[in-house]
Amino acid sequence: MRPTPLCRKLTGIESLYANRYQFGEKGIVFDVRPRKRTKRCGCCGESAPGYDRQPERTWRCESYGDIRILLRYAPWRVDCPRCGVHVEAVPWARHGSRFTRDFEEKVGYLAIATNRTAVTELMGISWRTVGRIIETLVAEKLDPNRFKGLRAIGVDEFSYRKRHNHITLVIDHDAQLVIWAAEGRSAEVLEEWLAWTSRSKLAPFVKVARTIRQYKEGILAYIRDRLTNGFVEGINNKLRVVTRRAFGFHSAEALISMLFLNCGGDQSKPQAPMSPQKRQENQRFCVPAASPRNSERGTIRGPVAGRPPRPRRQA
Repeated sequence: MRPTPLCRKLTGIESLYANRYQFGEKGIVFDVRPRKRTKRCGCCGESAPGYDRQPERTWRCESYGDIRILLRYAPWRVDCPRCGVHVEAVPWARHGSRFTRDFEEKVGYLAIATNRTAVTELMGISWRTVGRIIETLVAEKLDPNRFKGLRAIGVDEFSYRKRHNHITLVIDHDAQLVIWAAEGRSAEVLEEWLAWTSRSKLAPFVKVARTIRQYKEGILAYIRDRLTNGFVEGINNKLRVVTRRAFGFHSAEALISMLFLNCGGDQSKPQAPMSPQKRQENQRFCVPAASPRNSERGTIRGPVAGRPPRPRRQA
């Protein structure tokens, strides 16, 4: 099979061309290039002229058992009028990552379903790499509109590392989602939240900040006396499960990333992984919508269309 069809079939990535491939100790290595020749900035995505060529680097795809699939390419640096000189964007991976998008999506999905140690063993990556991928997914997928229409919030604190460290949570009661989190506890972090809302220049947020400042003593008493409602406690218990499943967290950033990955809404959660063969199989056997002309004739043209074979006559 030619390199390009083989690479696309194994990885499920259509937006590339493969020049050749070779078998090595690390698995199968494909020499590839983007399908579109227009170079784009890796930061903003705008088209930009080439600046210079970088050495070859590899990106890891999903493995087939013990066989790893790697993509090799020498990316350009582009001179972006907005961002300056940066490495170009490649269609198979996020900017600055050495893993394909499908690989990172699978890591995020497994991080929700099981503990981080199991993810490292299943995917063959380090503990820190799992954490960096989770932070990247949360930064990209976290809904930027989660603060719109905010009407009622709950504030709670969560302890970790044998209760010596804390993070403060702000929860939307109506959507039942965590919308903000930061390291620290009680009054100090609440002031940080109020300062952030005031700087946002959004009228509803400024109003919320004024209201919270007006009733800050009661809110702090609510936190101090642990008079929480059921949903806020439910979020707290869910975080306990996530922390125990991960056997603890060493930093607030890692815990907050897992918090948003699990409790930040459906948009923050990676999709269930699908093998490239299954993905292409679904595309192959997808029956196209019938056109008006075909509908009148009572037929649908497509890769799986057609009448079933007639049974053979028995002698």
